[in-house]
Amino acid sequence: MIKYEIKKLLTLPHILLILLALAVGFTLSCYPRNIDHSYSKIVYKDYMEQLSGEYTADKKAFIQSEYERMEKIISEHDEMTEKYKNDIITLEEYDEHNFSYNEAQAKISTVEYLMEKCSYFDEIGGQCYFFYDTDWADLLSENGIDYIAAILIILMIAAVFSDEYSSGSRCMILTAYKGKVSASVCKLCISFIFAFIISACMGAVRFGGFCLQCGTEYNNMNVRDLIGYSAFSGMSLFKYYVCGVIFHSVIWAVCALFICLVSNIVKNGIFTVFISFVMIVCAALLKADRVTFFDLIFSGRLLALNPVDIFGYDRGSLKFVLFILVIAVKTAVYGFGCIYTWGRRRR
Repeated sequence: MIKYEIKKLLTLPHILLILLALAVGFTLSCYPRNIDHSYSKIVYKDYMEQLSGEYTADKKAFIQSEYERMEKIISEHDEMTEKYKNDIITLEEYDEHNFSYNEAQAKISTVEYLMEKCSYFDEIGGQCYFFYDTDWADLLSENGIDYIAAILIILMIAAVFSDEYSSGSRCMILTAYKGKVSASVCKLCISFIFAFIISACMGAVRFGGFCLQCGTEYNNMNVRDLIGYSAFSGMSLFKYYVCGVIFHSVIWAVCALFICLVSNIVKNGIFTVFISFVMIVCAALLKADRVTFFDLIFSGRLLALNPVDIFGYDRGSLKFVLFILVIAVKTAVYGFGCIYTWGRRRR
């Protein structure tokens, strides 16, 4: 039975579809990320080359002096303009001021961000480090469901049970030895594992594209050095990303059981795809300021969030335990519901 279900999922058209999805996902991950920031990435990178390494009081004082210098130049601009108009300063002096003024205008927002980073380091304490973290921050902060994985998983999982209804083979399978429970359990296990692997593979190719684009220099830096990630102290950027991939893969595995349940209820592949898309993908598009109980019941929103968005500063607290409990309950409910609806004689 297991070999049969695996062969059903891994037919040549399905394999080609999986390879195409992975190729598209990898290609898209190689494109530069156009994420707006309150600071200049170029200026920030230049400062990181100067400040790279452990955060110290001297570096904080340097950033503070930079901010005060730029603020002074900007505040003096009107006065210097009046002096030039009244022939108090020369054109060369005014040109020199204008150069400094334009430089200050271009850099001050970045220096303000550096001051914010200093305040964050002071707040969390311990050893903190400066490095060019923008690319990693962009990668980890990208919210939104992976549509390629969603389409692939929904289309393929929807057929696991619905094909037996459309072909009329369900009744024959139910008459076979262990065709009632064992067959459904086998289908559920294959669906669960398949969804987990596909989601994990999509995360892997996404990271591969990121490494080709941005390199691997900072993979082992502590994720706590990124603003807002102090709850995950002791975890490297790479490990945090892997945890995020596993986190989403588990959710997708549970969603696969939900798709199987829908398939047994509606007994039609097209309706299964439609309902699953609405309940999973459309739910992921809903905006909310915080995670609600609705988000825990319907997993779509969780697929559009990262661990730090859900657990925040509460990692390891009741919120994490609640998440594990909800995942376990949903797995049991979807699984037993699917076994029951599959084994019912009357349809």
